[in-house]
Amino acid sequence: MNSWAEWNITPSGGHDEFLRDVIGTFLASWVPVSWHYFWEWGEDDNQDAEVCRVRLLGSRLLHQEFRIHLERPGIPDYYEGAHGKRGEVYAGEEGFYGKRVWEATYALWNAHAELALLLARQALDGTLERPRSMHWKRTAHLACNQLELPDVRMCLEQGRRYMTIFPQMTDRDVTPAESRILAELDKYLYPPDHI
Repeated sequence: MNSWAEWNITPSGGHDEFLRDVIGTFLASWVPVSWHYFWEWGEDDNQDAEVCRVRLLGSRLLHQEFRIHLERPGIPDYYEGAHGKRGEVYAGEEGFYGKRVWEATYALWNAHAELALLLARQALDGTLERPRSMHWKRTAHLACNQLELPDVRMCLEQGRRYMTIFPQMTDRDVTPAESRILAELDKYLYPPDHI
């Protein structure tokens, strides 16, 4: 029976090298039903301790082999968890998305992870044909297109969200420059006649 598992791994060295040398080498021998990863802050949202949050859908044997794979030299620390919380069990996100949408979502995250791994390998061996930012721009634009959402507005709303939550997460005040930008974004995104 297949199940999800999440590992929060402290990388040593650069992100591209970690993806190629740790994740890529495991995937060369083992094929999960699905997998994805995200770069996140460490345990308890510690922004000084970045982790690679890797999630695998597969058999118990696959999870055991990945745990053994992480015991290799050069992995300073790792732990299993759920959304970064040590000791909790990640069971997927069907309860949040609904069954069919969750299956489509993790398939999309899997495709993005495969693309990111390929681009990391190409960056390391000097064969990267287009900058990674181009891939993000095309993905954001085409996702908005398919969902019939205005891409400029969606990017501005997302940027506004990050400008408000990052100061809170890093325990600092919003700077005067950020306040001015936020005020202008609010005028553009939420004009009084729009309400």
